[in-house]
Amino acid sequence: MAMTSRERLLGTMAGACTGYTPLCFLLLSELRRQCADELEFAQRQVELGLDATVPLPDLPFEFHPAVETEVWLEPASPNSLLHKVYHTPAGDLETVVEKTPDWPHGDDIPVQSDFVIPRARKFLVTEPADLGPLAYLLPDADAGAVAEFRRGAAEAQRFAEARGLATRAGFFRLSDFICWLCGCEQFAMMGPLNPDFFRALIDMIARYQERRIEILLEARPDILCDAQWYATTFLSPSLYEKFMEPALRRRADMAHASGARFCVIATTNVLPFAPILKRLGVDVLFGVDPLQGGWDLGRAKKELGDKVCLWGGVNGYLTMVDGSPKDVEQAVGEAMRALAPGGRFILAAVDNIRIDGSDTPEARQHVWRNVERLIETWRRLR
Repeated sequence: MAMTSRERLLGTMAGACTGYTPLCFLLLSELRRQCADELEFAQRQVELGLDATVPLPDLPFEFHPAVETEVWLEPASPNSLLHKVYHTPAGDLETVVEKTPDWPHGDDIPVQSDFVIPRARKFLVTEPADLGPLAYLLPDADAGAVAEFRRGAAEAQRFAEARGLATRAGFFRLSDFICWLCGCEQFAMMGPLNPDFFRALIDMIARYQERRIEILLEARPDILCDAQWYATTFLSPSLYEKFMEPALRRRADMAHASGARFCVIATTNVLPFAPILKRLGVDVLFGVDPLQGGWDLGRAKKELGDKVCLWGGVNGYLTMVDGSPKDVEQAVGEAMRALAPGGRFILAAVDNIRIDGSDTPEARQHVWRNVERLIETWRRLR
């Protein structure tokens, strides 16, 4: 009996012999935007011969009903300043950003946005007194949201089961959430300068996310994804071990207790953290990027490949979006030679294939030619 895509992916993650190296995109915006929803997106990948995963829906990010917000624009030069205040029973939180011409959020400042970090003139959380009001921005999901999640998750599971596909849940971002609230500089320096505050902040956000993880894991996804893009970028291994490891260990244990593989997403400066990640029980590490991430593919395989499935191998922007088909073919060949022997490797572009520059028909055609070359080369070498 032929192996299903789900069996191939999960077997590869466990180090089993699955016949060939899977090709599975975690993100592929250039195809996703052609699709009505995530289920059509998964089906389109199946039609390309890929090992797609089916994402379960997420819970909405909502505040406590007692929270009221106030937003206003302050004239300034060269750009106006956008203010947002959260009024809570425990006090107020305020954030201020410079509203640059490329600000994508209109007259609002979302809590979860990378665009806030470089434009912030005042971050939302700056001192221990802010933790009380912050708790009102991180309430338990209400019953209606949980019921809606369960309906969507059941539909996604039925879709995946009918096609033999793996399911995944998550993209919880603990370190990134702190950077959105506090800024990257404070995230990097809080541990040495204000460890009690740092530990309390991590614990508050981690516990909030864990309550949501518990709900997602009720749906029995095959993979729980935990995105830590900023952790290895801004923390030393010793700070990561001291402050982040306890929360990440709890997540790994939660995933394993439900039968899910635990996948950490991290793209830059990851190899110094290899012993910690292995000790945590990470099953899969997405983010192996030889260009922007600076990964040494051979070293990554040597230091992690005996216990951790490596996912990636090709840069999504410099190679897939800006490069030539020849560049793509060369990158796939190098990734397969370095990472495929012995298994525990899933080929993918890191992080995404998405046009961030001039979005023209010619640019889209170029990117899709590169996607086709990646698939052709993978089929030849797998």
